[in-house]
Amino acid sequence: MGSRIKCLSEVIEILTGVKQGDPVSLMMFNLSIAPLLRRLEKIRNGFKHGRKSVTLLVFADDLVLLSVSCDGMQGNIMVVEGFCQLTGLRLQAEKCHRFLIRPTEDSDTISDCDLWKVNGSKLNRMDLGSSKRYLGLGLDPRIGLAKPELQEKLDTWVKNIGDAPLKVLQRAEILKRYAIPRLLYAADHPGTNASYFQSLKWAKRMAVKSWPHLPSSMSDFIP
Repeated sequence: MGSRIKCLSEVIEILTGVKQGDPVSLMMFNLSIAPLLRRLEKIRNGFKHGRKSVTLLVFADDLVLLSVSCDGMQGNIMVVEGFCQLTGLRLQAEKCHRFLIRPTEDSDTISDCDLWKVNGSKLNRMDLGSSKRYLGLGLDPRIGLAKPELQEKLDTWVKNIGDAPLKVLQRAEILKRYAIPRLLYAADHPGTNASYFQSLKWAKRMAVKSWPHLPSSMSDFIP
């Protein structure tokens, strides 16, 4: 049995983050941030790639700023800060990271830049060998997208799916519909080679065969 409470709660104010739950929210957010993106592209303080200047990379409310110099990056940051002051948005410096690559004769070096601050607070510095997650992928200052530990991920997901009180076909469907696409997304961006994919494919097949207690030597095709 259940009961329904026919009264309203106190008003719940959303003070931070992006409002969700309404399909119009995405369009409203895109419209609200569009002036900032146009301004950053107009000042052209970005990274030079051929004849083009790439100033920013944007996915939803995740923003990556690019520049060829320390002063240029600070100029981009000031544009973002000014936009936030006008619109009431807020930057979270504790979630922001920075790195500055300076080319040398033999290689590149990671340098610091004290000018890069948000609301008076320094951004977190990324050093050589460090990696931070961005859109589900590891980002390394030297190599770019770090190679993910796909085998470890697959082993964990297979174990969790196998331990769940589900039928064999239900486990296989979860693996196919949810786990494998996530694995492919992480593997595709760092350019994982074909032989590594084959090892993952073999591990997946062995796991699926183990759920109904089939011998590993059985053909992959099961009618």
